[in-house]
Amino acid sequence: MNNNLSAQVYMRTHNINGKFIITLCDKELFENMNMRNKLKLNTNYFGGEIVDVDFALDNIKIGDFVTLVGPTVVKQALRRGLIKKRAIIHIAKNIEYAEVYNL
Repeated sequence: MNNNLSAQVYMRTHNINGKFIITLCDKELFENMNMRNKLKLNTNYFGGEIVDVDFALDNIKIGDFVTLVGPTVVKQALRRGLIKKRAIIHIAKNIEYAEVYNL
């Protein structure tokens, strides 16, 4: 069984100056980070609707700019070839971050 089928992310979309921006963050990571006050994610920028990680990644191609935060969503994007390994940075211990530009 593929455990990623049940993985969930917060997905939020923004239209800023005519650019379509999508933010994705692992659900568990987002909830834990904001509860523990260690590293906060802006809930106005992140947060949003809870969706399946596969659904979210299927839809990132429509965004001009996509932000990915969390080991699950970043690893799945890498597995699908949506990002390259060198594009992944660690913003804190075990917290991966990547950006996608569809210009």
